[in-house]
Amino acid sequence: SAILEARDIMPPDQPTITGRLLRSLRNRPVGDPLSASPASKRSADDITMQSIPLPREPYSGPGRPNANDVDISHPWMLAIYPARAVSHDNNSNSRQSGETQSETTSGPDNADQSTMESTPNDNSQSHIHINTPLQPNEILTIQNTNHALHTLQLFIDALVESGRAGDTRMGIHFFREWTIAVAGDHPDFLELLKEREKEEKERLELKAAEEARSMQTNGTMKDGGSKHDGINNSGTSRGLILRRPSKKRRKLQKKLLPNLPLGTLSLHNLASASIHTFRSMRKAHVGLCLGTLDLTGVHGLTDSILSNVICANGAFPRIRCLSIKNCRKVTGKGIASLTRLVDLRSFDCGGCFNIRPDDVLSLLKSHPGTADRTLNEIYAGGLGWTDVAIESLVELTSTHLRGLGVGFSPYVSGPGLVLALNRAAETLDRLAVPFCDGLDDAVLAALGRGLKKLAVLDVRGCGKVTSLTGVMDARISAGIIKFDAGSDAGDERDEEQMARVIAGHLFVLARYSGITKNSLDETLRLHHQGEVLTCILDGGGIGEGIRR
Repeated sequence: SAILEARDIMPPDQPTITGRLLRSLRNRPVGDPLSASPASKRSADDITMQSIPLPREPYSGPGRPNANDVDISHPWMLAIYPARAVSHDNNSNSRQSGETQSETTSGPDNADQSTMESTPNDNSQSHIHINTPLQPNEILTIQNTNHALHTLQLFIDALVESGRAGDTRMGIHFFREWTIAVAGDHPDFLELLKEREKEEKERLELKAAEEARSMQTNGTMKDGGSKHDGINNSGTSRGLILRRPSKKRRKLQKKLLPNLPLGTLSLHNLASASIHTFRSMRKAHVGLCLGTLDLTGVHGLTDSILSNVICANGAFPRIRCLSIKNCRKVTGKGIASLTRLVDLRSFDCGGCFNIRPDDVLSLLKSHPGTADRTLNEIYAGGLGWTDVAIESLVELTSTHLRGLGVGFSPYVSGPGLVLALNRAAETLDRLAVPFCDGLDDAVLAALGRGLKKLAVLDVRGCGKVTSLTGVMDARISAGIIKFDAGSDAGDERDEEQMARVIAGHLFVLARYSGITKNSLDETLRLHHQGEVLTCILDGGGIGEGIRR
């Protein structure tokens, strides 16, 4: 049929007009077109369209912001730009955050990809704490982006919003353009691509030969022959068609993959996604340079796709951040396959009601990132957590856990939560416990005092939480909130002399909680007019909890 032909057709040898335009966008420099750049210093005859920089813009996909998408870690694909340079006087946790950011934006993976890097502004960024809210000179945009990737992601979001997304528009050709938009003509990418295409050609030839032998076997059996007549002396069988990558390819990947840039892809709410979508991604070699994958709300995602395509045989070996939030066909079997994504650092399986806390704990016990202390963000709200399960989770990750989401858990008690999380007091900086009836003002104050690095807190739907004053008092008395040297938190200061908070700021999502506007205003009056606290009581706050 036409649909099958459209999704299986291989990309043309020469780029199309759209492909050439995307390559042109990818190679454009990033910056202010009106600033004094090397291009502006050249003569007018030397200036070309390709030499004029394009500004980096904040990303906002088609459609209106949806309050259902508000979360401390979503939109999953966004990051702060310019990348924050962490100063030497910051705490150890902030240095860890800075290292993670540099690895995914301007580290060795992107060493020669100037169009994908975000260079920090040394004059304005070097003093900003990693957990400080978004500053006026900063934007949220796609992590590790360039103008070609920005355009392709806008196209995906527009298709999803209009309901016109499908394999006819997002097939092998489309994902090949995405891959080229990330890697371009990187020599290591071209070498790996050549090797993969060679193995794919051999696989197809073997499959065709196997089908021919199968037809011959069927014909022989009709004539009274043996069912083994169609198998050659080498013992070739159908199982060899889907074999693992060759030893040569695995060795080559291990050598060259770290040199390639990492890209970010979001298929958020792509209801029409099927196994053909992910096979197209695999055939287009998206896995060579895919670092962040957002599959939130992709209802077609199943255990089979997760296990046999995404996590199978090194197809997507470099995924660091994966969201399968609200993918309700995924079960514990699918979660178990994530152990094959050895570079995984953060994942979100919240809302997957066929997954149980024990499945998440089993994953953490067997994933290499737990022992290596690299798997440090776990968002798994709505799975039915208990005090015992949370204690087990923290016990496995207490030395490196930075982000945790265990909301929608009616069986979690306040004291049990405080007792468990105190073991991660030195590392945890993002906590999501929405719609947990066990939380009240006293529990929140205890968490605020004990979690020294806490910067983002989600208590939406916690009706027993009525005020944030106790939390802020506890943080000040524990010395968590700090000001510039020479300033006193109790002094009256005019606008020019007001101290700049460098640590201890707390961002809170509190919609549907017991906190009222009057209660919040009272807390802000007592604590420096919101200098150390930001609280969202309505449906806003999308992206404001991001600290990457």
